[in-house]
Amino acid sequence: MIRSNGLRLRERFINLAGRLYLLKKKRYAHKAGITVLNYHRISPSSFKKHLEYIRAHYNVVSPEVFLDWLCGKKFIDTQSVLFTFDDGYVGFYEKIYPILRGTETPAFMFVATGLIGKTSYFWADKLEVAVQKTNVCAVTIGDKKFYLYPRVYRADFYESIVRHMRRMDEGRICETMEDLFRQLKVKITENDMKGHRLLDWSQVLEMEQSGIVVFGSHTVNHPNLRNLTNEEVEYELVESKDTLESHIGKKVGAFAFPYGGPDSFNEHIVNEVGRAGYVCAFTTIQGKLAVDREDKFRLPRVLLFDYQDQGAVALKLDRYQ
Repeated sequence: MIRSNGLRLRERFINLAGRLYLLKKKRYAHKAGITVLNYHRISPSSFKKHLEYIRAHYNVVSPEVFLDWLCGKKFIDTQSVLFTFDDGYVGFYEKIYPILRGTETPAFMFVATGLIGKTSYFWADKLEVAVQKTNVCAVTIGDKKFYLYPRVYRADFYESIVRHMRRMDEGRICETMEDLFRQLKVKITENDMKGHRLLDWSQVLEMEQSGIVVFGSHTVNHPNLRNLTNEEVEYELVESKDTLESHIGKKVGAFAFPYGGPDSFNEHIVNEVGRAGYVCAFTTIQGKLAVDREDKFRLPRVLLFDYQDQGAVALKLDRYQ
């Protein structure tokens, strides 16, 4: 994630609100159920703080227990959380997995199988690095202009560009990326991208065999499924599941939509996920799970970020109880 020097004003306000909340927080009995937490990238120092608070106040369930609960095979009588991670960065294996293993904290990891073991990167990550490096003040995409100054708001500007581009098909994204790099006037190196490297299959297998990390599908190429043909959607869902199962030697029951917002799937795609043999599908729409657990293919999650301190985590989790 792009960061200016120190935290942005909005992030400081969120953490301040969280600290005040902790000071006044009353202990009360949470309703039994499971809240699904979602991370993409997080530093080990921040994650340790999050984990310390969460383990002190919630029961952590494994992916296996979650799937049983979701299908009505398991009863949960405590307020619990499930950890999920998306995208499969090497940083997870190097820095977060040891923490999970050391504390025996289980988690889901969702990976795009076509990128595992490759020197490929997500286009949004390459754009992030380029936006960090450039001295250009603005770029245009079609007839829309995106400003990159002042630098203090650069993370917001970058996120606006990504939201705009997510609606494009893969061919248009490639064309737009080429044009943006010409406008940004920067070249990125392998060293620039080292923090964005993705897992290889040996790392996937090691974590899966540990019993700590359970892998789920995040498609083959991480596209916005709504931009694909019906045949392409089927390929992304079925091929990723088959590939993952062939490598880890286990059935894959869980899927996470790339991007995960309301504009990344529709009714047809949701039905295709079920037809592909998945038990459930996760979105990035923030919220709590429905008590009746009927909509297993549009599961909400609570997104947590590196900048959030324990107070902010407490405030956000209690908001979705």
